[in-house]
Amino acid sequence: MIYIVQLLAIAYVVWVLWQNRQQKKQQDALVKQLRGKRFWRIHLARISYHSNFWRHSAVEATGALIDEEDKIRFLGFRLQNKKSIDITLNKSDLTIHWLGRQRAKGPFYWAECASPKGSLLFCADSRNVMQSREALRDILSSAFPALELDEETTADFALEKSPRSIATIAAFFGLFFFSMIDSFVISRYELTDAQIVSLIFNPLVMAATLLAMGALGFLAFHWLRRGGIPSRESWGLVALLVATCLGAALPGAKRVDQWLADAPSQEYRYRIVGVARLEPVDTRLGPPVMWFPRGKDYWQQFPVGTEYTIPFLHGPLGLWQLDHELFDPPLRKFYEGKG
Repeated sequence: MIYIVQLLAIAYVVWVLWQNRQQKKQQDALVKQLRGKRFWRIHLARISYHSNFWRHSAVEATGALIDEEDKIRFLGFRLQNKKSIDITLNKSDLTIHWLGRQRAKGPFYWAECASPKGSLLFCADSRNVMQSREALRDILSSAFPALELDEETTADFALEKSPRSIATIAAFFGLFFFSMIDSFVISRYELTDAQIVSLIFNPLVMAATLLAMGALGFLAFHWLRRGGIPSRESWGLVALLVATCLGAALPGAKRVDQWLADAPSQEYRYRIVGVARLEPVDTRLGPPVMWFPRGKDYWQQFPVGTEYTIPFLHGPLGLWQLDHELFDPPLRKFYEGKG
């Protein structure tokens, strides 16, 4: 089933790339006849098109905006049926509104051209979405020099000026430093590699993680959008927050398990079954199989079958956390003796 989904996804991407290539060729042919004229490549859409839930793209048509002194001409073609568009309007009859970037209108910055014939939305045909704002502003400044553009409205969004974006970034760095410092500096407890792998690939853990991260991303995105943060910046902040929450989930679970544990670390009997490989004597208790590849010279001194005790903190979450404060002294003494 997963392969069918992957093939369908690949086929969809190939189809989108092919469609974009065909549209680009048709647009190139359209503007080729405009040599000597003052024009800009643009995308077009009707207001009713953007309100359609089932639309495939935020762009309904593509083409060019031509400046003919006292007139403006929209020339293009609809993407769905290739139907041509050719609209000429008097500049004196137009009212231009800066709409900016809105969730329903995709990643581009849009402007509205209102006239007695109706309203038409357009944006710059910028291959780089990051430059969409500047490109649209340049078009409006050149084609409509009398239009007063609000600098604050047409400027890029500043993350450092929004309390919600600042709070999200602070949460990101807080969780990041917590996961790094708690895992490698402060905590004396460690989860074994085998236990970490089993947790990561546990179906229930994977499902719970996906649900939790999806819910977190959904709530965080809508919280940021309600705070006036644009979609692109909101998605970027959500991606950072979700990634750092994933990184901090395991250290956080370890801390919770430590706090909830009703007893300190306890010694569990193990039997050496190979060099640096130990198995629990009583498997009913559930402690993990241990393997110490970086300390083989230490473990070689113990014959196979020798019993060895390993200290674990075992809390209600079911994690087996190796207590290095109790486990490390014999190893440290051994290596100090070797010089």
